[in-house]
Amino acid sequence: MQQQLMHQMQQQQQQQHTGAFNTTSVTTDHIQQYLDENKALILNILENQSTGKFSECAE
Repeated sequence: MQQQLMHQMQQQQQQQHTGAFNTTSVTTDHIQQYLDENKALILNILENQSTGKFSECAE
């Protein structure tokens, strides 16, 4: 479940980074979304580290 969520988040981030970046369309909602995604990724990495799943930390 967590791997699937992380994979979906990574795909979304890759899709967002592939196009031209228009700075005029950045809103606080976009920034908050990125912060929330980063927090979820960091929490998953910490959980994987604490349970000894080191190979999953780099995915």
